[in-house]
Formats: sequence, C-alpha cells, structure tokens
Amino acid sequence: KILRNRLSKHPYPQLNHHYTIPYSPGGWAEGGTHFNCTGGSHRIIDEAIFGPDHHFQHPTSLYVFNSMAYDPEGLVGMFNAVLLTYLGLIAGRVLVIYRNEAARRLRLIAWGAVLCMIGGLLCGFSMNGGVIPVNKNLWSTSFVCVCGGGGCWLLLLFHEVVDSRKIWTGAPFNAVGMNSIALYCGSSILGGYFPFSFATYRHDHAGPLFSNFMGTCIW
Repeated sequence: KILRNRLSKHPYPQLNHHYTIPYSPGGWAEGGTHFNCTGGSHRIIDEAIFGPDHHFQHPTSLYVFNSMAYDPEGLVGMFNAVLLTYLGLIAGRVLVIYRNEAARRLRLIAWGAVLCMIGGLLCGFSMNGGVIPVNKNLWSTSFVCVCGGGGCWLLLLFHEVVDSRKIWTGAPFNAVGMNSIALYCGSSILGGYFPFSFATYRHDHAGPLFSNFMGTCIW
C-alpha cells in the first residue's frame, strides 16, 4: 500500500503509461520517444522506495543515450542478478550430483536450450527488439536467460574438453581464475589506459567490443 501511494505521486505522471515497459534506456534511444523513462518500471520502483538521490548517477546509458540516472543494481534489478546466480548454482550441482557423463550432457544441454529459447522469445530473437530486449546494463530478464543458457553450454564444452576428454589443461584461464582479485583491481586502476582500452565510437557495438576483447587478451 505504501509503495502504491508513492508510485501515484511520481513526479512524471504524464509518463506513467510508459512505465508499463519494464526496460528502456530512455534519452535519445528510440528517437527520444521515451526520453525520461530510463529503466522503465525498475527505476520508478527504486525511486519510490529509496528516493531520487539514491540512484547510480553515472550509468553507461548516460554517456550513450544521454539518459537519466539509473541503478542497474537496484532493488528490482537485484532479483534478476540473484536469478542468474541461482542458474549458475543449478549448473554446478548438475556436475556434482550426476556422475554419469551422459546424464550431465543431457541436463546441461536441456537447461541451455530452454533458457536460450525463453530469452530469444522475450527479445524477439533480435538485438534491440522484442518485449524485453537483451540488455546487460539493465539486467533484463532476457539477458539473464541468454547468459544462463549460454553459460550451461559453455560449462559443458569446457567440462568435456578439460575434465572428461583431457584435450586441454585450461591454461591460461586457470591462472586467471586463481588471480581474479588481482586482475579485477588492475583493471579498475588501468582499465582506462592504453593498451588495456582505447577510444571508440560509443554508439557502435563493434568498437567497444573490440576494445574490451583486446584488453581482456592483454590481461
């Protein structure tokens, strides 16, 4: 009841019908038709509970779309993050509980297929379309499903190559896993410097992807 009362007093009542859309970058996206609707229902619920001063003030969408402040790790976004973590737990338990390799393969393939299909249906099997587009910055449900499904398949692939068939030792990624905190701190300090990253056209997905790929390889 308290949340409903706060939502009814939202400072942008003329935009309330847009907040039925659960995810939107707002700003210049979609031709600026939803300029003040960054985060959709996620943002308005967070603002109603915590207030406008408790948003993350520098989201990625701010620099790409000139959008409003938005916290991708807010109250509502937290549920999707927990869901993705739980999907990882399920994938790990498949390897722990089932000792038969055929049973492991079947379950990881099935989980991956179901999750990727759900994610594909939500995003309309497109990059920026569908009911809920795939968007990491907004932790959209389709993003969680696609990542969870793809993660199941990648886990199966590496399990087959490294653990089961022993074709590959896992190097150098095993060293990366054992020094993840050091890499995280190094990336936080040096991530903005060449050669770990370089300037790209921010509205182009290929540019930042190549920059991040090169930085990852160097680390």
